[in-house]
Amino acid sequence: MSLFRVDLRKVREMRTGSALAPEVVAARGTPTFWGRRGDVVAVVVLVALPMLIYGLPALVGHAVLPGDDLTQNLPLRMLAGQQIRAGHLPLFNPYIWSGAPLLAGWNAAAAYPLTWLFAILPGTAAWTVNMIITWAVAGLGMFCFLRALRLASLASFLGAFSFAFAGGMSAQVTHFGLVAGLSWVPLGLLGILRLSQDRPLVSRLGWTAVLATVVGLVILAGEPRAIDDADVILLIYAAWQIARLGRRGGPALVSVAAGLALGAALGAVQWLPGPDLLSGEHAQREVLAQVVTGENGVAEQRGDAEDEDRKRDEQDDRRDVAAAPPRRRDARLSDHPARHQPRPSRHRVHFRNST
Repeated sequence: MSLFRVDLRKVREMRTGSALAPEVVAARGTPTFWGRRGDVVAVVVLVALPMLIYGLPALVGHAVLPGDDLTQNLPLRMLAGQQIRAGHLPLFNPYIWSGAPLLAGWNAAAAYPLTWLFAILPGTAAWTVNMIITWAVAGLGMFCFLRALRLASLASFLGAFSFAFAGGMSAQVTHFGLVAGLSWVPLGLLGILRLSQDRPLVSRLGWTAVLATVVGLVILAGEPRAIDDADVILLIYAAWQIARLGRRGGPALVSVAAGLALGAALGAVQWLPGPDLLSGEHAQREVLAQVVTGENGVAEQRGDAEDEDRKRDEQDDRRDVAAAPPRRRDARLSDHPARHQPRPSRHRVHFRNST
C-alpha cells in the first residue's frame, strides 16, 4: 500500500507551482529583454511589418483607405486636426445637416492622442502613421504579454503575428476605430497579469497607471464595439487571475479596480456625451426609415383619419338611401336618358318599287 501513498504537500506544490502562477513568475524574474536575440528579432519584425504593409503604399500614393476609412474616418479626423490646428476644441462639425457633434460623434475620435497628428501632418501622412502605430502596438503588446506568460520567443512571436495580421485586426481594417481600440487590449492583459503578482508599491502603482492608460485609450479610440469587447476580455481575465489568488487577491483586486476606474475617468470626455448622441441618432434613423417607407406616425395618423372619413361617408350614403321615399317605376325609369329614345320596331316594312 505504500506504493500508492501520495504526499499531499508535493501535490499542493505541483498544483500551485505552475510556470504561469504569479508568484512563480515573480520569483523567476523577468528575462533580460535586449539580451535575447530572439526577442530582438521578433520586436524588429513586428515593427517593420506595419511599416512595409502601410508605409510603402502611402509612399507611392496609394494609402490603405478601404471602405468607411475613406468616406468617414479619414475626413472626420482631418476635420478634428484642422480645428485643433486653428486653436479650437474639436467639438462641432458644421458641414453635415445643420451641424453635428464632432467629439461626441465617436467616429472622429477627436480626443484620441493619435488623432492629434492630423493637426501637424498632412492627412494621408497622419493616417499612415496612425495605421503603423496601431498595428505595431497590437503586435508588441501581444508579444510582451505572451513572453510574460513564460512562452518562448518563437511562440510569442507567432501569437503576436496572428493577433495583429491574421485575425480580427486585419478583417476590420475598414473600421479603424475598432482596430485602434482593440490594439491596446494585450497591454491591458499584461497590466492585469503584473498586478496579480506580488510587487513593490511603486511597481504596483506604475502598472495601475498602465492599465488606466490602456482603458482610457480604448475608450478614446471612438468605437463602442471596441469598448465592449475590451471590457469583456479584461474583466474576465482579471476575475480569473484574482480568483486564483484566493485570499491573497486583495491587493490585486484593489489595483485592478483602481486602474479600470481611472481609465474610465480618462475616457469620460468621450463616453459621457457619446451615448446620448447614439440614442438620438438611432431615433432619427427610425424616423427617417419610417418616413421613407410611409410608416411613420404622421402617415399612420393620416391613413387612419382617411379610413374613418371613408367609413363615415359610406354610412351616410347608406342612411340616405334608407331614408329616401319610394318612387314609382315610371319615375325611376324616366331618370335614365336611354329610356327616352324610341325603340326600334320589331316589324320590318318592305317597299316595292312600282317601276
